[in-house]
Amino acid sequence: MLSLRHLRLGILTLAITATVLAVMAASGLHVETDLVELLPRTTPGSPSLATTARDMEPLEKVVLVLTLPQGPAAGMDLTDLGCRARDLLISSDLFLSVRCGWSAKDEDFFLHWILPRSVLYQNEAEVRSLAEALAPDAVAQRLAGLRRELQGITGLLSSPFLRADPLGLAPDAWQLALHGPLTRSLVSRAGDRTLIFASMVDTEDAAGTGRSLRELLSRVSAELSAEVHLPVHLEGIGAPFYAEAYESTIRREVATTITLSAVAIALLLISYFGSLRLPIAVVAGVGAAVTWTGGILFLTHGHLSFIAISMGAILIGLGVDYGIHVGNDMQCLRASGTSGPKALATALRIHRMAILSSAATTFVGFIVLTLSTFRPLRELGTLIPLGISLILLGFTLVTLPILLSPNSASSLRTSPVRRVLRRAVHGVVRTAESHPLAILLLFALVTGVLASGLKRLEFQSDFHLFRPPVPELDQLERSLREDFSLSTGTTRILVHSSSLDMALEVAAGLTDALTRSDPDALPPLSPTPWLLGGKTIREHQQRLSSEITMETVARLRRQFAHAGLREDGFPEFFSTLDAIAQGRPLAAIPREEWPDWLGELVHEKTGEATVTLVLAGDGPVVASRADQAMARFSAPASTRIVLFSLPRVGRAIQMTLRTELRRLMGWSILGICITLLISFRGHLGWTALSLVPAAAGVLWLLGICAWASIPLNLFTVATFPVLVGIGIDDGLHVVHGAARAGSVANATLQRAEAMTMTTLTTMIGFGSLGLSSMPAISRGGPLIAVGVGLCLLLTLTLMPALDRGILRRLRSDRR
Repeated sequence: MLSLRHLRLGILTLAITATVLAVMAASGLHVETDLVELLPRTTPGSPSLATTARDMEPLEKVVLVLTLPQGPAAGMDLTDLGCRARDLLISSDLFLSVRCGWSAKDEDFFLHWILPRSVLYQNEAEVRSLAEALAPDAVAQRLAGLRRELQGITGLLSSPFLRADPLGLAPDAWQLALHGPLTRSLVSRAGDRTLIFASMVDTEDAAGTGRSLRELLSRVSAELSAEVHLPVHLEGIGAPFYAEAYESTIRREVATTITLSAVAIALLLISYFGSLRLPIAVVAGVGAAVTWTGGILFLTHGHLSFIAISMGAILIGLGVDYGIHVGNDMQCLRASGTSGPKALATALRIHRMAILSSAATTFVGFIVLTLSTFRPLRELGTLIPLGISLILLGFTLVTLPILLSPNSASSLRTSPVRRVLRRAVHGVVRTAESHPLAILLLFALVTGVLASGLKRLEFQSDFHLFRPPVPELDQLERSLREDFSLSTGTTRILVHSSSLDMALEVAAGLTDALTRSDPDALPPLSPTPWLLGGKTIREHQQRLSSEITMETVARLRRQFAHAGLREDGFPEFFSTLDAIAQGRPLAAIPREEWPDWLGELVHEKTGEATVTLVLAGDGPVVASRADQAMARFSAPASTRIVLFSLPRVGRAIQMTLRTELRRLMGWSILGICITLLISFRGHLGWTALSLVPAAAGVLWLLGICAWASIPLNLFTVATFPVLVGIGIDDGLHVVHGAARAGSVANATLQRAEAMTMTTLTTMIGFGSLGLSSMPAISRGGPLIAVGVGLCLLLTLTLMPALDRGILRRLRSDRR
């Protein structure tokens, strides 16, 4: 027959094997660093910000900065060096395209499709002067000069442009050609830096792409340095670079916080229990459960958001609670002479309902986060309940078998730390029991003051709160603004319509409105200077028909022939004039002829087309200007216009956070109340009593945040509903122990030491998040730790104070 010793060893061996396998799996867990994942699925009064952000991803460029620290040598063209870097980079399979200034495809597009049609882009004032440009004498003079230019050296260089627009009908052709930051070469004011724009191959592993990019840039820098005999430095900014930096930082911080919280909790338990066996058993069970959670996550998800990555420290702080309550009573029973197995069985019997109820309320507190519109919160709502379930399993498979081993004599002694803690918490409980009226009046006063400030609560939605600082990338981003007037935080306007023609028409009108609103600002990057909607083309052709007639075109052909210029040398030019004169539509520009940057601004799918306008400059200023222009602009009912900017996103998230806090708190309290009713077999009085400290603790913490002007962010909003599920644990243990202790006050006194220890370990778990370099988490973790401490303080003081009055009646009813 299998002995207890063999059963215990078999279970431990199984648990250790599962833990080793989970460690191997969890090591491959991918950290999701995409800030778009922070965006809610829905926002008040607007479509999904996350969907909009995904629609704009093709516009997100990697900006590479080529620097000559010593400056260029005499006669060196920095643009040529940038193009040489482009040639080396494009051979990599990391890029879809790499741009350095004016490309061959840009030139072909401009010469064959834009410049010959430039007459269509003329405004009304230019059309009025068109008659003078097409007069016979003016044409004859122009053609005579054109022939001389084509025969000279200058003509050899400019002949493609002269052939595309022989009469010079597009005086601003070069301004049109160079419109937009993606089509021109950018050199710094000091002349020592130039920019290269790259589109990346779509990949799920942004951090891995960032590492590959850094290696590639290092190799290209070395090769260019060898070619020009000068130091060349090539660096980049963009999503892959940030992802790589974030992932390495987050992985390092996760290891640090988990290790420090585990060590701090273990030392606290050792000092409290005065032995190694209990702390080792408790920490080992929780550590195994956290590892199993990571392994399951790798197998089911493969990745974890950078907010949910904080789950390790949280689970360690929460998971040791069950072992502390059982270990505390087990140690007391052992000290009174009870054998190890019997002491353990008795402690489990005493605490089984409280432990199960505590786990259930914590489970419910987190599971409500799955109702959130924010993906990181939904992940927390899935992962922590999974972890809590596995902690109970780890307690069964790891902690209990270790505790069943023979105990050493040292585990029976009361440690000095425990004696000091006992005197302190017992003093608090007895004071509250002796002065119930004063405690209750003070509680009512503090609660009223703090509750009155709730309307002052502030919410933060700055994306930098969720970014670990990366000094080198932040410095590069600043230099882009200072040296190139290039902002990586651009504002975008998306025009959605049922057809491309309609989307282009609306985008063109909106572009004009934006330009008129601030003539001194950079014009928006828009496809409408090159692509015109069908209605606009027809209107322009009709406007030009009075000046460009069939007779006018026939005369021009005769003049070209008389000047010795063959008509077939200007095919696109005469094709445009013929279409205008004959009133037939011009052929659409084939999509395959578009430059890459133009195709990125226009998206078509079945039944919908989207045109994007990009506004560069200071985010809040540009967003405000765009808001004002859009308010004055009247768009067709069939068109939807979406403004996407970080300030606008921030406001939408703030509104959503307020709604989320109320909604999630409501669901959390409802779910916990149902759980408590089940735990207390439908007794409403005991259910309400156990809720009092947690509800008051949450209210106090919210009031403190309001009066102290401590803004809430996405992480803290997530943890407030959870705080109810965590903070109620102490009240649960007190109420469940009241039947045995004879009164709530006695139960509070008996459970005070263990409750204080569990609160301290939970505070360590959340408090360790204060070491994070991510501001949202570093501020939110300690804040929740304070909330857990408030719940304990209210349990130790309110419960004994309330026991002098109405609670005795409730206890009598239960009997």
